[in-house]
Amino acid sequence: RRLRELAAETPDRSALAGRWSRSRWPGRFDAFRAARPDADDHDHAALLEAVARAMRGGLSLRSALGEAAAGEADRSPGRALVRLAPALEAGLGLTEVIDRWMADDAGDGRQLAGLALSLGAQLGGASARSLDAAAASLRDRAQLGREVRALGAQARASAWGMVLAPVAFAR
Repeated sequence: RRLRELAAETPDRSALAGRWSRSRWPGRFDAFRAARPDADDHDHAALLEAVARAMRGGLSLRSALGEAAAGEADRSPGRALVRLAPALEAGLGLTEVIDRWMADDAGDGRQLAGLALSLGAQLGGASARSLDAAAASLRDRAQLGREVRALGAQARASAWGMVLAPVAFAR
């Protein structure tokens, strides 16, 4: 019955399976995503790309940040920025809001994203290119982390093979 309700709510049939599985097991996907060390970098890169895309569309950094935060509200960096939106609306400076956002999480991804946003806010001009470069850096770092974990797993499997091979072929 829940699947039928989701089918009625979801016009895009390709997204139906993902919505159904997330509604059926809500906490599992979040816990799995949080366990991945590169999820933080990936989420911050997506936020920076969304801000840069909105800026290339003609929005100011302040407006682009609000739009990107609303669009990325299902991810941790977007949720944190949405919580700070009232401070922006109350007239607090953009750099102060970005500093508060950076203070919420001491992770390297948030710090790099915050520094890129803060630099764009202080210097002005067309900062979409620098935001894209920071996002690419975060994605490269996440990819490198995945590769290191894969190589470590391969080395552990090889070590087990070397340890167990003499026992298996001793006969």
